[in-house]
Amino acid sequence: SGQPVAAATIRVPSAGLVVAANDSGWFSLERLPEGGFEISVTHVAYHPWRKTVAAVADLGVIRLEPLILEGQEIVVTGTRARRGESPVAFDNLTQEEIRRAHYAQDVPMLLTESPGVYAYSDNGNGIGYSYLSIRGFSQRRISVLINGVPLNDPESHEVYWIDLADLPENTQDIQIQRGVGTTLYGANSIGGTVNVLTHYFSPVREVTANSGFGSYNTRKFTVGFNSGLIEGRHSVYGRFSRIVSAGYRDNAWTDLWSYFLAAARYDEKWTNRLNIFGGPEQTHLAYKGLPRWFLNGDTAFFDTTTINKGSLPRPSGDPDRDRRYNPFEWEGETDNFNQPHYQWLTEYRHDSLWRFENTAYYIKGKGYYDQLRSGADFGQYQLNPFPTPGPNNDTVIIDEADQLWRRRWVENDFWGFIPRVTRKHHRGELTAGIEFNRLVADHW
Repeated sequence: SGQPVAAATIRVPSAGLVVAANDSGWFSLERLPEGGFEISVTHVAYHPWRKTVAAVADLGVIRLEPLILEGQEIVVTGTRARRGESPVAFDNLTQEEIRRAHYAQDVPMLLTESPGVYAYSDNGNGIGYSYLSIRGFSQRRISVLINGVPLNDPESHEVYWIDLADLPENTQDIQIQRGVGTTLYGANSIGGTVNVLTHYFSPVREVTANSGFGSYNTRKFTVGFNSGLIEGRHSVYGRFSRIVSAGYRDNAWTDLWSYFLAAARYDEKWTNRLNIFGGPEQTHLAYKGLPRWFLNGDTAFFDTTTINKGSLPRPSGDPDRDRRYNPFEWEGETDNFNQPHYQWLTEYRHDSLWRFENTAYYIKGKGYYDQLRSGADFGQYQLNPFPTPGPNNDTVIIDEADQLWRRRWVENDFWGFIPRVTRKHHRGELTAGIEFNRLVADHW
């Protein structure tokens, strides 16, 4: 058609070069080998292209042959910023950049190289409970979307990345927008937006397996498959992962499972894609921080101060040892949760001017965490005092517990749909749509 192919991947294997075409289809190559080289171009919607040339000047314009009908990728464009069009500061993290930087850490830790982004994790090594802020706004004020579906918890607006372990393995692109977004991102986008697009289908059939081992007894195992394009219109993709880590802090281990299953069908005017992803997690709680004097191993301060030190022990005097201390010492103080996601993305192109898109989703969350409390007053937990025989045949009223174990449990059903219609005209595009969702949450 003569239209530019954005995000095509260009490889020169002999030089170890991998670059991506920009929105205008342009790319540049440096440090090329002398005496000729082989270059390849791949894109999900086109047949792979390969050629051996003596110099870049011999390439000219590269034309790709469509593999499937043009425009039959589902990309939620209504919530994506575009250079030169969107009045917002943003960065795009490409699939190649994600693969280079990701080992097993959560998404917030992966994004810390972006301007204005700060992240930290409870257990100290970026695997487990991690938190993100943009320009000082916490993730409760940042709109997080996966294929246009809101990830923020509808009750608290919090984002629980731990429920989506190894998500970058299935990510095509992450866009970070800094500052206030549009109404398309929801009310909690005052601080910014993190927009995740999951894996596009590759025309290459493959089965992969990899494993890794790192500090603090961190291990990762992954297997995946990709069917390629079947009969020109079907595609199936899947991946299973497990990540375990002892954590940097004491007693801050994590045990994470992850799966991602997707299927797509491409028709003349319709595209349908089904995504199912999630995985159960179990982790030891480590969300309590430590004061600076403890991190510095200041034993003199501990011995002389009159402040309430709470339940902290006397520091050892070794800062490297003390900073790893976790106040949650009881082994049963764990978090256990599972949150599978179901997404059905549909696109219908009536003609070159009209396009209809709809995303239907269902998120099921269920789990609990256990806590140990000392010196617990029964009234705080709506428990009735009870009598017991005393040492002198008298009656003693018990109204508190030296130690009390409690479980906090939640079950969420969150579903909705986001239809949108787009009309191209001589001055640009007009997009209109609605969003409907419903949450049913139960706690005890």
